Amino acid sequence: MKIKRFFETFVICFIMCIILLFFGALIFQSVIATIATVALFFTILISIYIELQTKIEELENRIKALEPLEEQDEAVVMQENENKLV
Repeated sequence: MKIKRFFETFVICFIMCIILLFFGALIFQSVIATIATVALFFTILISIYIELQTKIEELENRIKALEPLEEQDEAVVMQENENKLV
């Protein structure tokens, strides 16, 4: 799945670089090699960002799953404290 996402990102970046090259009228000796290099660089950066975003979402889900447990623990502690006072 990660390789597929990486390849999709690479293709998108490659197409964007072709468009930028066309409209920017940049002149290099090997246009395709330049586009591929720039697209690869952008793909790596974007893939790292997407992976970090996915990890953050997973952590948020884990925290949300743990929050009800914390509330239950707090209720038990409060009830124990009330029992000690009585």
